[in-house]
Amino acid sequence: MRNVTRDNCLAGVIALVHDADSGCVELIWAHSTATMCIGYMSSKPSASAKAFTSSLPATSKPGSTVTAQAHSFRYQRQ
Repeated sequence: MRNVTRDNCLAGVIALVHDADSGCVELIWAHSTATMCIGYMSSKPSASAKAFTSSLPATSKPGSTVTAQAHSFRYQRQ
């Protein structure tokens, strides 16, 4: 991205952080695009997939602003 102008730095990232001691998983995402689709699903047989779109704030300009968000999940240890 060294040769990309600052106004055109479009990227997105998704990360999972697992804490085995607390039984918590965090889904973390960040993006500089206008929108970014996020999807996830539990490994439980009865689970259904979840999906949504993350958006930059209306006053932000894609490529020059980054938004970062997270969602925490708890699970029961087996």
